[in-house]
Amino acid sequence: MPEETYTIEFVVNGLPPKKDGAISMWSKDGQYDQLVRLRKAAFDAITATHPGQLFYSEITLRIEIFMDKEKREKRRHGDLDNFISGICDGLMAESPQDRQPHDHESLWSEYLGKAIDPANSVAIQDDSAVISISAEKRVKENGEKDHYCIVICGHLKKKDSDAH
Repeated sequence: MPEETYTIEFVVNGLPPKKDGAISMWSKDGQYDQLVRLRKAAFDAITATHPGQLFYSEITLRIEIFMDKEKREKRRHGDLDNFISGICDGLMAESPQDRQPHDHESLWSEYLGKAIDPANSVAIQDDSAVISISAEKRVKENGEKDHYCIVICGHLKKKDSDAH
């Protein structure tokens, strides 16, 4: 019998975190708010329907990022591939090699030891299990704020105990 596929959908206000370069996004002041919003929204979405579980195989992602036309066309606001990498990395636990304890004590102090602690995966166990990504940067409607929508499909398994 084939393994069942599950889906979650959620919306995050603002622009996604972006991974750009060799320096970890987890230690960048400018990415902190984006990572917190993403991780909270993903954790809330998966907990609402599948508490204590993570996507671990046959994962597909659908990402739609809504922003002003001017932002969409300017590189400084983020290339689509930087946003995709930031989202994928933000949905799983931070790599131990990227962990900067002094940065985490100040930036992440409110969340250390909690569900969205960078040491914990919030929706995806490992993004190497992502088999398909569909992503677009779209022009938002008049009056809308920047936001993005994520749909995650895949197989679920019980979450290993969190690192904290």
